[in-house]
Amino acid sequence: MRTTFFEICVDSAVTSEYVEERFCEIIETARLLQSSGSLIVVFLDEVNTSSVLGLFKEIIIDHSLNGEQLPPNLVVVAACNPARTLSITQWGHFRENDLGK
Repeated sequence: MRTTFFEICVDSAVTSEYVEERFCEIIETARLLQSSGSLIVVFLDEVNTSSVLGLFKEIIIDHSLNGEQLPPNLVVVAACNPARTLSITQWGHFRENDLGK
């Protein structure tokens, strides 16, 4: 079995459109590799700082995206990190104590 790893760095500036776009690419990869027995792992870093927690709840808990089931060979792992005060995100936005905002 071959494992393929994807990482999505999450912060309060991440949009649902960005997450959905990334997951569409990952889902396509998972479907293409499903018959080979490959496992696709998605790591969501700092998921608790997201402004789209409902979307991440659906992905992690319901194992679906916009109501469509994720492929069975796709595994999602998430890390919750303490909020940072006044740091610059990869998109250039400031954030302050953004736990769950």
